Amino acid sequence: MKIILKVVFGIADEFRFEKLKNLMTTWLGLTSSPLSVSVLLLPALQKDLGSWSPWGKYLRLRQQIDEKLMAEILERRQQVRSRGFDILSLLMEAKYEDGEAMSDAELRDNLLTLLNAGHETTATAIAWALYWIHQQPEVYEKVLQELQGLNTPDPMRIAQLPYLTAVCQETLRIYPIVLFTFPRMTVRSVNLRGYHVASGTYVTPCIYLTHRP
Repeated sequence: MKIILKVVFGIADEFRFEKLKNLMTTWLGLTSSPLSVSVLLLPALQKDLGSWSPWGKYLRLRQQIDEKLMAEILERRQQVRSRGFDILSLLMEAKYEDGEAMSDAELRDNLLTLLNAGHETTATAIAWALYWIHQQPEVYEKVLQELQGLNTPDPMRIAQLPYLTAVCQETLRIYPIVLFTFPRMTVRSVNLRGYHVASGTYVTPCIYLTHRP
């Protein structure tokens, strides 16, 4: 979480985001077990009965997180200095096809998505990459040789290294962080490699099995 906060906001002072880090950790902890997830996802249980109730606590934590994110966006918009290469700066400079920039609410939603889905998935992917690099000494030597030959700490240059990129992509191929895609519903009957799928059927492709023989 500390790393993703630095990447998103581009600020090395970790104490600046200590409150946001604690809020995010507590908020994500509410969905750490099947029981708590079922309580939060069942519409009948989504009742705000105060901060002591599961849904009430969820809503209040989300509100505090939103306020922190919106305050950071407002402060960043008021800065005169040129922005950096952190994700928030890049999102603020991005434009839609019609030339419009993202609204504050859109920026907040994108930031929340990155903080929510980006920190744990990234850590898991790195762990698998290090595991397989350690298991295969020849891969370790090639990665190390490529990194040593770069002679620059520039992250953009590191991200363009061909062998390191191949290692990252192969890691995600054999151990994708998300096993399934979101469900799709067929709008008409379709034949999927010999399987007849009727119209109106929910289909959830498995990313893990797609990359397996």
